Amino acid sequence: MPRAALRPPAMGSRMLRRMPLQGGILVVSGPPLEGKGPLAARLLDELPNAIKLEALDDLSPRSRPAEAALLAGARALWATDRVAEPTVIVSARFATPAARKRAAALARELGVRFLLVEVTSTPIRSLRRVTRLFLDAKQTTERLNRYQRAKDTYVALDLEERARLPGISLKRALGDLDEAVLRVARAWRPR
Repeated sequence: MPRAALRPPAMGSRMLRRMPLQGGILVVSGPPLEGKGPLAARLLDELPNAIKLEALDDLSPRSRPAEAALLAGARALWATDRVAEPTVIVSARFATPAARKRAAALARELGVRFLLVEVTSTPIRSLRRVTRLFLDAKQTTERLNRYQRAKDTYVALDLEERARLPGISLKRALGDLDEAVLRVARAWRPR
């Protein structure tokens, strides 16, 4: 189920109109359980006028990708709040090049900035997150199997896709979340 979090603007809208474009669509993508949520939450605290739309990686065999609903939410936010120019942080798997391309196409259609942030981590860190749930052995095994199936559906960015989409890849983002946030903030700042 998609969730949204809002951080209100720090200054009046008259001041925001005079500022260079601050907002846009920032997509935080990656395999399940590798740090998308923690990174998006920290970015929410660091970026002005940020709104976070997030899909949880519940690893349920019945879950459907939530990217389309999240992009519709981003479109609605930009349609209702062009003055404040929010940074819409969309945190979801975006497991295929086609899903990531749809996110970039939405930003182009709206005429706003776009940045794709691919978050990956070491398998042991992701597996450690599953084992911290204190499930019995059978439930842990089932969860690990669902994790592996979900991870297997993720198509990592290749060189061709990286050349077409503005973005950065963060490896081991959970290892140093502060550094990961700084890298994204530097890439996001208006030039």
